[in-house]
Amino acid sequence: MTDLSARYGNTRPRDHVVAWIIGVSAIVAFVGWVFWVNATDRAAGIEWVAFESTWGESVASVTWNVTTVTPQPITCALRTVGPDMATNGWLVVKLPETQQHTATYTREVRAVGEATGIDVYACWRTNP
Repeated sequence: MTDLSARYGNTRPRDHVVAWIIGVSAIVAFVGWVFWVNATDRAAGIEWVAFESTWGESVASVTWNVTTVTPQPITCALRTVGPDMATNGWLVVKLPETQQHTATYTREVRAVGEATGIDVYACWRTNP
């Protein structure tokens, strides 16, 4: 039977080795990607909570708290949405470095059309 396998090119043991190499390479690449994503997360140690919002025809206002582990400058993106829940206004706010762990901010955002909602979309650490 060995002669027939060699004669007709049956290479089963080699196929298993190739499959193992591809599988292990995929796992190593995935684990490396997870570590890279966590190492480059600019929002690590920052928490933001919007607790009050008002809106009118084309202007909306939001008040939110930002909590950080260490004093650092932070940038937040605020957005308004219209009746169809589509984004119709953005404001990027640069917040100064503060010695307080939690600080409260209030900003108004102008919308292109009617503003029926507003939120703090994201906050991230700003490089000084």
